[in-house]
Amino acid sequence: MKPLTVSYGKTYNIGAYQSERIDIEMQVDKNETPQEVLSAAKSMVEAFHKENNKGLYMNVDEETLAAYSSMFGGEETITPQGIRTVSTNVSELRTAPLKTLTQEQLILQEIKLSDTVKKLSELKLLADRFPSTKEAYEKAFHTFC
Repeated sequence: MKPLTVSYGKTYNIGAYQSERIDIEMQVDKNETPQEVLSAAKSMVEAFHKENNKGLYMNVDEETLAAYSSMFGGEETITPQGIRTVSTNVSELRTAPLKTLTQEQLILQEIKLSDTVKKLSELKLLADRFPSTKEAYEKAFHTFC
């Protein structure tokens, strides 16, 4: 009998009309089922994506999540674990009992992740809310000029 292999791949939207595709192929050993190996492959692909795109997955407090959702829209879901998630075309925010970001920290993170003047300009009104975010915005803006 030939060795059996399974593969799993997924395409992720990483914002700004860009995507990345991650694929993995794994061999099924004698003591494993194809479903077990496929499940492991899926977990590995998702873990790799999240580890290498941390800016897309940020934990925030309830107030920040609500504010972000009202400002940028997005699809809100609740996971089986009771975690509220808002997904936009750029990032996914979720409430979690672990480390959370305040509105100010979130705005600073968004400024840091802005890789175009257009994306940065969309944050101007938010940046004016706090002295630290206003300063970070101005520094980031000057790097593009």
